[in-house]
Amino acid sequence: MLVTDISLCQFYREISKRAKNKNYVWIISLIARHADAKEMYEKLEQDWTSIDNLTNDKILFVFSTNLISNSNSFFHTPGRESYVGRMCPFAEMLNGEDIRDNYGDLWNLYDNFDKVDWKQKHSLAITEFAKEYGISEEQLPAIFVWNLQTSRYKIMPLKADENLYQIIKKVIIKLEKLGDEDGELGKNLVDQKEKIWDDVFDEYHGKMEQKKSNSIPAEHEKILKELLRACVRMQGNSAYYGYEENRRNDYIRDMLITGGIDARDQTRQGLSQNGKESGELDLLICENELPVTVIEALNLTCVNKRYIDKHIEKIFNYDPAGNRYNILLSYVTVVDFPAFLKRYMAHIEAQTYPYPLSEVEECAMEEISFTNSTLIKSTYYRSGHKCTLYHVCVLIP
Repeated sequence: MLVTDISLCQFYREISKRAKNKNYVWIISLIARHADAKEMYEKLEQDWTSIDNLTNDKILFVFSTNLISNSNSFFHTPGRESYVGRMCPFAEMLNGEDIRDNYGDLWNLYDNFDKVDWKQKHSLAITEFAKEYGISEEQLPAIFVWNLQTSRYKIMPLKADENLYQIIKKVIIKLEKLGDEDGELGKNLVDQKEKIWDDVFDEYHGKMEQKKSNSIPAEHEKILKELLRACVRMQGNSAYYGYEENRRNDYIRDMLITGGIDARDQTRQGLSQNGKESGELDLLICENELPVTVIEALNLTCVNKRYIDKHIEKIFNYDPAGNRYNILLSYVTVVDFPAFLKRYMAHIEAQTYPYPLSEVEECAMEEISFTNSTLIKSTYYRSGHKCTLYHVCVLIP
């Protein structure tokens, strides 16, 4: 074999695609700096057989360590000789023989192996991985859980002396009790299985804390509150019932400006959907002459998936700088608003985003809470930074 080394991030992207094609549902990874979790690695090696018995054919288990030199996973480079490929020196797959193309001894296969500072490279690999997926230094070591069905992940901080085998065992037992995701109950089961990881982790630490992820950062609140106030005023103004999107946008813009927000409409920025010219967005919110938020609006009479996806794509295209948050505003005209919201939520949870999606949840804001207006927060990581796409759904006759 002739190999080049790849980073932990590259390795993870490689196995994620392959694992999904092989019908794995979960990837469980232990991410840690070697110096912080040496005992955890040693314990993990002792428990390998037991963990292997638990992880069945739907769960791929991976852990990162300082250096693995005798059983590295080999991934063949397409179009090259069978012995030409890539290996990650810092990751070991417990199972998943059908994921890698081969395996080998990195010591013998990598040119000038003994001249490389592998400890430094491992530290850089962990730093890169943490930045990519929004893991803070305080959260390391951590279990990194990737759901291949929903393309969502969870980060669960660990203490170096914790028993990883016991945590995984509890999760597996609970997952098996729920059964498979086939049939009409499939979506509910997927949601329940996602929640199991949180519940087991909290239970293991002896606490069931109130989740704080539902909170809205203070720097987002002013614009969101003014936007929701404007929407509530529009709901009470029959002059905007049944009207086209642009007229409603004009009203929202005027109300935002009245509320002290620098709102600009029909601004040329970023790329259009064909990627060849500047795109035209509905509203651009600025502070100190710099863009901070894109608001893209649309009229909906049902959960039109293609139309919703088109507008989400426009938001990302129109945001070349990488705003910390953007807003999709939906003017909704339906008979059953709760049923609409349920279908809408299901769609955006299944939506494929340009960046790794962390979670989707409904939010509540103090002072502004109405049954015919809903705020949903989808969180993702862009260039290692936590970003949010807020979905504002407003019922308008």
